[in-house]
Amino acid sequence: MGAGGDGRPGRDIKKPAFSFDKVASGVKDDLTVLKHIWFSKAKGDDHAERLENFYGGQANAYDKFRTNFLWGRKPMLAACAARLAGRKDLVWVDLGGGTGENIDMMQQYMGLENFKSVYIVDLCHSLCEVAKKKVKDKGWKNVHVVEGDACKFQPPEGVATLVTFSYSLTMIPPFHAAIDNAISFLDSEGYLGVADFYTSGKYDAPMRQMSWARRFFWRATFDTDNIDLGPERRAYLEHKLERIWEINSQGSIPYVPYFRAPYFTWVGRVRQLDHPPHENRVDRPALFPPTFLYTQSWEDPEPDMKVMDINPNDVCLTLTSGGCNALNLLINGAGEVVSVDCNPAQSALLELKTLAIQHLDFEDAFMMFGDGVHPRIEELYEKKLAPFISQTGHNFWSKRLWYFKQGLYFQGGMGKLCWVLQWVFALLGMTGSIKKFVNAPTLEEQKKMYNNHFLVHFIKKGPQAMVWLFCKIVTLDGVAEHSHLRKDNYFYYNCLTGKFLKDNCPSYLLEANFNKLKSGVVDQLTVATGTFLGELKARKYTKVILMDHIDWLDLGSAKEVADTLAEQVLPGGIVIWRSAASTPPYAELIKKAGFDITCISRAQEGYMDKVNMYSSFYIGKRKAKKD
Repeated sequence: MGAGGDGRPGRDIKKPAFSFDKVASGVKDDLTVLKHIWFSKAKGDDHAERLENFYGGQANAYDKFRTNFLWGRKPMLAACAARLAGRKDLVWVDLGGGTGENIDMMQQYMGLENFKSVYIVDLCHSLCEVAKKKVKDKGWKNVHVVEGDACKFQPPEGVATLVTFSYSLTMIPPFHAAIDNAISFLDSEGYLGVADFYTSGKYDAPMRQMSWARRFFWRATFDTDNIDLGPERRAYLEHKLERIWEINSQGSIPYVPYFRAPYFTWVGRVRQLDHPPHENRVDRPALFPPTFLYTQSWEDPEPDMKVMDINPNDVCLTLTSGGCNALNLLINGAGEVVSVDCNPAQSALLELKTLAIQHLDFEDAFMMFGDGVHPRIEELYEKKLAPFISQTGHNFWSKRLWYFKQGLYFQGGMGKLCWVLQWVFALLGMTGSIKKFVNAPTLEEQKKMYNNHFLVHFIKKGPQAMVWLFCKIVTLDGVAEHSHLRKDNYFYYNCLTGKFLKDNCPSYLLEANFNKLKSGVVDQLTVATGTFLGELKARKYTKVILMDHIDWLDLGSAKEVADTLAEQVLPGGIVIWRSAASTPPYAELIKKAGFDITCISRAQEGYMDKVNMYSSFYIGKRKAKKD
């Protein structure tokens, strides 16, 4: 039958038969490699001889073992390929290319037909012989194996679009010469990629930093095989080139339990900026879960846009939450948006949404963030998203791609609550009625279904204590009575179904808006992880969205925020906030700091907006200083 309708193999397809001989042969090859790594020392009068003594006996078993050891190769190749996408007649020089396995791997990310010439350069004779056989067997006409010195090789074309060092730079003693030589023929619009093991310096970039024990252990361990893991190589790379992307991670070692070897992947180019920024290490706040709380922004942006007068001159500050409303500000014309959250998981979520807008087509992005499920998420992440993600984003998402298998909107704090509700509805036999309710064709039909439901009818007409409690918790009642979930309330539609619809979703998931953001508008978004007050102090703003942030502060902290708003919001600028209180006490603090404040709406009638979880909505306009 072949593949089924769901894309899975048909049941009549037989699995490959188990072969003991094949397994035994593989183990034998691995043990051969391990013997040379652990017991054979690289001896010789020159570097070529030392390499031959070390690799000669394991050359034919090299590729299989390294597949489960050299974890940085694929991310590095994917990152380079993503940046070269769409270009033709490229020249690639793989310095220390060994058996040419990188060339084979590159085909997962970029066709070799895009390269005019590929050069595998290595000083080890045995590895070059394996590479030559591979080139012949694969029929690669544009791939050339050069047994030579990475410090001296020059491509016949005189220039290379891509230069790579894949687990080779740490094995080249005169690494300064090798890097200088690579840069000498690197095209001004080309890239240099590196994947290798590493240890940090005593004082290094935050995302690279290691304890002294890890630095000592790994450097001493690899040193026995003439592999130098010191930080000097990466420091020299960044002295000569501009780093545009890097990831620091650790990977398992075959047949060695527990230990995970540190590695990095790095992409650089001819310098265009004086000082590329280092990413700061961020940790989640105490008592926060190891994931995000919100998968969508839980405030209705429609009333915000009516009072904020967003324009291209605006520099806006907002709390991240699910990130939807930060993107909405850009869609509505803001010149620059800074989105901040103290939870790094919320930042990682917004970063992934941003990368999806930049690098995926609309349908794939909607499957991820509209449906909340994507069957090819691993492939999309590896090839299109991971090559551009930050270290913080990678640390989060590389372990949680399964969110997009089980359903994104059932993950995180709010997601788990929605998941529990699904089970409650199922236990109460309400699944069918909930489905009909959220898909009611009109608001009138929705209200009728809601008020006629036995549970709602029982609560409203039941014991006085229950009626009193229901009147206090008016959120869903007001939404059901005033807001059509199927057509005009994506917040609760998502909560009750675990997905959005193309005509009922946050603004960034509407195709026209998605394309607008993709055209370059989304580049004006800065995603920051830290405190709101810290980001407020960092620059001047014309528009600030406080959400309900100050509700959670004591009056002393609230006064500090109010005073900082007075300093950082330009005259004529606007600040908006929502509160669980009808008249929050800090409103007077903001007024005294120099703002004309107005309460836009209160939920006294049981309904304020589509989210309907707050009691009041305020706006403050910054007075001119003379006022």
